[in-house]
Amino acid sequence: MEPSSGVGSEKRPTVDLVKDKNGTDQILLQNPKGASVKISLHGGQVLSWKTEKGDELLFTSSKANLKPPHPVRGGIPICFPQFGTRGSLEQHGFARNKIWLVENNPPALPSFDPTGKAYVDLVLKSSDEDTMRIWPFSFEFHLRVSLALDGNLTLISRVRNINSKPFSFAIAYHTYFSISDISEVRLEGLETLDYLDNMRDRERFTEQGDALTFESEIDRVYLNSKDVVAVFDHERKRTFLIRKEGLPDVVVWNPWEKKARALTDLGDDEYKHMLCVDGAAIEKPITLKPGEEWTANSDPLEDKRALLEFLTIMRPTRSLNWNETSQVCNIWTGVTCNQDGSRIIAVRLPGVGLNGQIPPNTISRLSGLRVLSLRSNLISGVFPADFVELKDLAFLYLQDNKLSGPLPLDFSVWKNLTSVNLSNNRFNGTIPGSLSRLRRIQSLNLANNSLSGDIPDLSVVSSLQHIDLSNNYDLDGPIPDWLRRFPLSSYVGIGIIPPGNGSIFQPPPPPREQTHQKPKAHFFGLSETVFLLIVIAVSIVVIAALAFVLTVCYVRRNLRRGDGVISDNKLQKKGGMSPEKFVSRMEDVNNRLSFFEGCNYSFDLEDLLRASAEVLGKGTFGTTYKAVLEDATSVAVKRLKDVAAGKRDFEQQMEIIGGIKHENVVELKAYYYSKDEKLMVYDYFSRGSVASLLHGNRGENRIPLDWETRMKITIGAAKGIARIHKENNGKLVHGNIKSSNIFLNSENNGCVSDLGLTAVMSPLAPPISRQAGYRAPEVTDTRKSSQLSDVYSFGVVLLELLTGKSPIHTTAGDEIIHLVRWVHSVVREEWTAEVFDIELLRYTNIEEEMVEMLQIAMSCVVKAADQRPKMSDLVRLIENVGNRRTSIEPEPELKPKSENGASETSTPSEI
Repeated sequence: MEPSSGVGSEKRPTVDLVKDKNGTDQILLQNPKGASVKISLHGGQVLSWKTEKGDELLFTSSKANLKPPHPVRGGIPICFPQFGTRGSLEQHGFARNKIWLVENNPPALPSFDPTGKAYVDLVLKSSDEDTMRIWPFSFEFHLRVSLALDGNLTLISRVRNINSKPFSFAIAYHTYFSISDISEVRLEGLETLDYLDNMRDRERFTEQGDALTFESEIDRVYLNSKDVVAVFDHERKRTFLIRKEGLPDVVVWNPWEKKARALTDLGDDEYKHMLCVDGAAIEKPITLKPGEEWTANSDPLEDKRALLEFLTIMRPTRSLNWNETSQVCNIWTGVTCNQDGSRIIAVRLPGVGLNGQIPPNTISRLSGLRVLSLRSNLISGVFPADFVELKDLAFLYLQDNKLSGPLPLDFSVWKNLTSVNLSNNRFNGTIPGSLSRLRRIQSLNLANNSLSGDIPDLSVVSSLQHIDLSNNYDLDGPIPDWLRRFPLSSYVGIGIIPPGNGSIFQPPPPPREQTHQKPKAHFFGLSETVFLLIVIAVSIVVIAALAFVLTVCYVRRNLRRGDGVISDNKLQKKGGMSPEKFVSRMEDVNNRLSFFEGCNYSFDLEDLLRASAEVLGKGTFGTTYKAVLEDATSVAVKRLKDVAAGKRDFEQQMEIIGGIKHENVVELKAYYYSKDEKLMVYDYFSRGSVASLLHGNRGENRIPLDWETRMKITIGAAKGIARIHKENNGKLVHGNIKSSNIFLNSENNGCVSDLGLTAVMSPLAPPISRQAGYRAPEVTDTRKSSQLSDVYSFGVVLLELLTGKSPIHTTAGDEIIHLVRWVHSVVREEWTAEVFDIELLRYTNIEEEMVEMLQIAMSCVVKAADQRPKMSDLVRLIENVGNRRTSIEPEPELKPKSENGASETSTPSEI
């Protein structure tokens, strides 16, 4: 989680060196709000983590032996280089029993930063003889423990091989959470995962429940878990959020009654008040070669090595920027990692000239892989047998290669498969019946192969939306009824149907003879008139089809020449990445997207021709689409209109915009410029814009924006605009601030989009549409917007959030209301309470805050531009309101009832 806002100079975080009763050195971290963390240099172990109210969040046994060299039962022991007893070392390794040192580089105490975070850097080295004797490898283990202003605790580990021979290690943060009662706790985030049960000699099982509850002893290692797991303590109304960076596994342990009594350093009943949930790397130990370093959020080393081996053998004709020294997750073309950088989850290498057979034990080692696209290459050989190791595989694209041999017999090993395309290869044999056991499959394309035998029954696969078995001429038997619900193109060219089996291609039976007149001549039992009509209809269809094919060929040819045109139904774009410092461009002769540094997207033209597109909105500067790629990745694409700037000026402005990296600014990922098309590519925000949330659904099913969310939107948007105003030597202007250009991220914080476009657009006269409600009165030319006119527009958005009304709206009597004028008139008549959105009246204790925010908004929308505050000042003013906020709850009679009876409010904590 990102740190909170800056801390005033009157109160700073503190880092102190103290001693416990045994004389052991400890580090005490305290943030300005009073939360604290205590770390013992014995084991580098966090022993205490308290909230600002003094509530202890970690469990430590009353019988724990705090005197070295005994391990401490509780807190957060560091288990390294071994977890459990599987290995030659003592249980959980030696790191938790060694004396750690305070790191001198970076400097020793005190350690804090301007965001209010207090931290300490510790180090454990293999320099002492005792350590080298029990584990003969040279290493350094660096540990940073930090306490943020919001009370969140973070541990980051770095392990380095100091020119030793290669070694492998496991690691876990064996965290003892303090809970009210183990029987009242629920653990979420481990659903459907495989786990190793240590109570059954590490036998492998799959978690079946939606959430984990506790009724007996548990000792499990969950494998390849989600990035976040959550512990819910119902009685204390507390939630622990555990975010794991680079630690794929999760350990869950509670000894329960019988084992607790056998542990000398744990009270008989203390098992009821503790639960161990660890971020860990256990199943697949981490291996470091001499000089290599592993960081919890760094490159996935094993995955990196696997891809380098793959590259060495496949030798693509197109140069890829993969090498041992560059960073996988941020640099490598066609590679996408998960959020914490611990696993590669997608490899997209379409049309890069891969040649030969996929080498075994390369791709199959990418245990977290979800997307594999190697289409349009020269890959030969059989379907790789070791792909069965890719348990998480969801999207597989191997079309347009030279693969041969039978298809895998058991597709059910890939239980998450959603889309499979193996078309235009040389596969033979039968279509596996195991496809019917795929419960998530939506698209299956096996066209243009040499498959034979009967078509298996896939009628039970309710998720299947698209199938193509066409041009497999050796497939036998009748067309199944379930297949007939798909278009004819899905099964055209399926062999010769044996006589008598009934085919949709067989002519209908002739009509019965009429005795009262002589029948006319027939063709396949049809009258001459009907036959003639059929011939005419078929001719029209054929001509139309030929015209369509010629049109498609013409459009594709023009696209390749650089004359691409985007339609409202399909987006057409392409792209790639290279390791250039700022903007990277694909080195080919076709149209290309320009991607910015750090972007993991890897599109090509064919990907985006197939992308489904949904119009999200049409605004002042163009139309925005949601594009869904074949691997289900969603991006937002803005198609600009009325661009006046030339190519060079346009690219320079895009580089300024794309260079802004801030959590409250929607980051520009890529852009495209041609004579006829100008595109901008952003991440897609699924929660939508402020405009859609405020004005989109006013029906009975509407979920209103609460005051807390509106404040987060306001603070986020203010910070984003203030950041924009610092760019380009403090001269950058947004120029189009409105509620439809402010989006909500995953934490409901406001993020500003569509910035800096006025500089490249044609001048617009003051509009008469609803956008006019945001325009400062002094702006008569959109290209002459200023930072102070941005302040005016922001003030209008703030009034929207306070009133729930659009900047220009009509009454029931069709009277046009300008929001700024209306608010001025209401405030002037001293009816201030009438201003606020009725949906906010259900909350108590916020009237004073709303009035303060109204005053801030009114200061933004004054007519004289020089009397408006700067955005940096607004950030401070708004944060001051937020920092004084008290606990806000809906009034009891209006509070929605929770299913489990727990309070809606929780105390999120993070490690």
